[in-house]
Amino acid sequence: MFGFATVGKVYGLIICLSGFSNFAQSGVDALTHGTFKDDPVPVNVILLVTAFVAGVTLVAFVWSQSRGQEREELEAEAEEADERTRFGVRC
Repeated sequence: MFGFATVGKVYGLIICLSGFSNFAQSGVDALTHGTFKDDPVPVNVILLVTAFVAGVTLVAFVWSQSRGQEREELEAEAEEADERTRFGVRC
């Protein structure tokens, strides 16, 4: 899906987001031990919901982009065809 030009950008974005998650670790620990009194279930549910929403959003975005790309390719192919072959008639 991603070309050679964007692989570095995508990889960099993933590494950047991983770094932000590592910084959030101390906040998650404080939330678990302080607010929820050592009960990890609420924090796990929050993380699960966040990961699910992010995953569904990413899959929907890639799906919509691929549909648009397929349509553009089909339109380009239709424009290349001349009138005689477009209607199945060869003269």
